Amino acid sequence: EDMIKAILYQNYKATAVIYGTTARAIYEEILRRDLISRMEHASYLGMELEKAEIALKLNKKYIPKSLSIYNLKNKVFSVELLSN
Repeated sequence: EDMIKAILYQNYKATAVIYGTTARAIYEEILRRDLISRMEHASYLGMELEKAEIALKLNKKYIPKSLSIYNLKNKVFSVELLSN
């Protein structure tokens, strides 16, 4: 099954990986785990997750605006689209 993958890197190591088929499911899990501390980062991540979900539904490539969704105190989120 095609999925969206969000990865949290801390100090250059993957510390959390979240998979899902909807932006909302991934976003809610990120918030539940308290992985984001600033609203502007949460907002930007939500937009990137939505873009990935649309690409998934339309069977299109998803290219993130940048590899890093945000970088704050050595924390970086990355969003990818996994296809079979």
